Amino acid sequence: MRDSRCFTVTLFDRHNSEFEATQTSPAGGFSLGTYRVSLRDHTCDCGYFQALHYPCMHDVACCARSRVSWASYVHDVYRMTEVFSVYRIGFAPPIPEGYWPPHGGPSSSRIPVCGEQGHCVLGPCESGRTWIRQVGHGARLLLAPPWA
Repeated sequence: MRDSRCFTVTLFDRHNSEFEATQTSPAGGFSLGTYRVSLRDHTCDCGYFQALHYPCMHDVACCARSRVSWASYVHDVYRMTEVFSVYRIGFAPPIPEGYWPPHGGPSSSRIPVCGEQGHCVLGPCESGRTWIRQVGHGARLLLAPPWA
């Protein structure tokens, strides 16, 4: 019951298929918003129709009011014929494993400790202070305090 929507649809301009859809609570009485819908221009005030080229609930209510099928307002990209047309293009087969370039694996299996192999201490800057790189989740570059 909480997902049901109730709309009062008012026709503004029959020639341009412009409507005003007022969403009300299922118990009636409370207005939850008013949206201007243009079926001819494929627009709605909520922005969903323009962004996704797919009718929103306000557009479907207006289609029901004007006795028009909402499916005619669905963009071609959502039709199954378009989805399956992707597979018409041939795919190149993967390179056989024998032709892969050689890979020796990782050079080291352990994580280096800070300061080891120049991993953390980057060296002094022009002011004589030392740049330190933190390792781990919150990694960032820091300037060491002058007394360090």
